[in-house]
Amino acid sequence: MKTKFVYLSILLAFSLSGVNAAVPDCQSVVIGSGVAGMKAAMDLKDGGNKVCLIEKMPFPGGATNLAATYFVAVGTKEQKAAGKFISVDDYVARQKKMLPNVDVDKLKAQMLCSQKNLDYLNSLGANITRVLSDYQIGTADGTSLGSSIVKVMFKALKEKGVAFYPNTKALDLVLKNGVVTGVKVRSGNEEFVIPTKNVILATGGFAHNQKLVKKFAPEWAGLPTTTAVGSTGDGLEMAVEHGAKTAYTDVVRMNPSVHSENGVNSSLSVDFSHYFRWLFANFRECSLIS
Repeated sequence: MKTKFVYLSILLAFSLSGVNAAVPDCQSVVIGSGVAGMKAAMDLKDGGNKVCLIEKMPFPGGATNLAATYFVAVGTKEQKAAGKFISVDDYVARQKKMLPNVDVDKLKAQMLCSQKNLDYLNSLGANITRVLSDYQIGTADGTSLGSSIVKVMFKALKEKGVAFYPNTKALDLVLKNGVVTGVKVRSGNEEFVIPTKNVILATGGFAHNQKLVKKFAPEWAGLPTTTAVGSTGDGLEMAVEHGAKTAYTDVVRMNPSVHSENGVNSSLSVDFSHYFRWLFANFRECSLIS
């Protein structure tokens, strides 16, 4: 019940109105307010940009809101203190045995960022300190990991002065001479263009868009999904419409659920060995991955 109450309180706190009648003044527009979108917006703000973060749902967080279990981290001081330590090299070797196709170099690079990412989230107040295993750390009080992360990141985003516009759906990118100059959006019954110099697409996956599932991952077509209802591939469709190249589009997480038994966690979304290809599709050094 605690997790439900936390989630409901977040929805109530974040269900704000959309864009006002006046068109926002934005140097940079970030589309999608999951962990990736919020972090991108904060980084841009730290760089001196006037940032607008738009979100079609009435609340931020995207699929991160559904992350209910643990944060993947390896080789941290918390795990060492708890006697549940494995080196990054040993962890990578273990994963290589289970997933022969994993990109070892990228997996190692990301796991080397475990402490930095964990420290960042905890500096915001996430309190992810309860060591579960040599690669899993949960929140101290057992509350949902995803809602905890979304709550503290959104608070930090607002404190930095990033303008957040929920209930605002991006419809298309506006280009002039091959350069993106704005974003066409719908807010309520109004459609208009937000002029901007920079656009970041952080709109997540497309498991709730059967047209895209059939196109990019037909083996999943027709299967139900329990991922975020907003995961409809809006950014992917907009980008492809204007000639963007794609990669790893055959990777879909239809059911991001986990069954835990006797210390073993098993994914319920039979995703072949694609998981780590998906994980690193947009890899950058020490980036937060949800």
